[in-house]
Amino acid sequence: MQLQSLSHLLSVIQAVARPQKIYLFGSACLLPEHPELGEPGQPLALTQDGDFLIEPVDDSMAGVLQQALGSEAIFMQHSGYYTDIPRRTMPETLPAGWE
Repeated sequence: MQLQSLSHLLSVIQAVARPQKIYLFGSACLLPEHPELGEPGQPLALTQDGDFLIEPVDDSMAGVLQQALGSEAIFMQHSGYYTDIPRRTMPETLPAGWE
C-alpha cells in the first residue's frame, strides 16, 4: 500500500464517521514516517489494508465503515485496498498506555 492510498482511506473515514480520534494499527502504521516502504518492490507494497480504530468507538458506525470500505466492499474492488475497523472491545485487549 502506498501512503497516498492510506491517506485516501483516512479521508473517507473522517468524512463519514467524523471521529474525535483515529488510531492506525498494523504494518501500514509505518507508512506515514517511511512512505518508501509502500513503493513497488518494498515490504509494504503488497499490503492491501489499513487498520483504523475510531474514537469514540461506535459499533454501528464501525459496521457502516466496514461495509463501505472493508475487504468485501465495492471500494476494495475498485481501489485495490481496504480498511478494517475494530469493534468497541478491541481497545480493552490492549495494554494500559497503548495510545
